[in-house]
Amino acid sequence: MPSLKCDSISDEAGATLVEATIVYPILLLSVIASLELIRCTYIALAVQFSVTTVLRDAVIGPAVFAAPPYNGAPPLYENFIRQRLQELTSGFRAPVAPEDIQISCLPPSHCREGAGQPGVLVQVQVLRPTRILFFHELRIRSIAVARNERWDSL
Repeated sequence: MPSLKCDSISDEAGATLVEATIVYPILLLSVIASLELIRCTYIALAVQFSVTTVLRDAVIGPAVFAAPPYNGAPPLYENFIRQRLQELTSGFRAPVAPEDIQISCLPPSHCREGAGQPGVLVQVQVLRPTRILFFHELRIRSIAVARNERWDSL
C-alpha cells in the first residue's frame, strides 16, 4: 500500500511540471508584451510632449526672431525647432533623428518663404521609428500645430 501513495505524489509532481511548462512561456510572453507596450507609450508621450513644447517656444518667438536682420527667417526658425526638439527628446531618452522631423505651413500656399513667417500656421510632425519585440518596426507619429506670433510688431 505505501508504494501507491508514493506513485500518486510523483504523478502530482509531474503534473505540476507539465502545467508550469505550459503556463510560464505564456506568462513570460505577456510580461514582455506589456513592457513593450509601456515602452512604446512612454516614447509616444515623450515625443508628443517635446513636439508641443518646442512648437510653443517657437511660435512665441525667441528674441532672435524679433531682431531686425532675422524676423523669423525660415532656416533660423526651422533650425531652432530641429535643434531644440533633438535636445528635448534626447533628455527623455527617446532621441529623434533630424530626418524624422517635418516642419511645414498650413496651407502651404500662405508661406512661400518657409514656416518662420510671422502670423502663419505651422505644423511640426515627427515620425519616429521604434523597434518592437526585436523584429517589428513601428513608426510613432506626433503632430503639433500652432500659429506664429507677429514678431514684426515687437
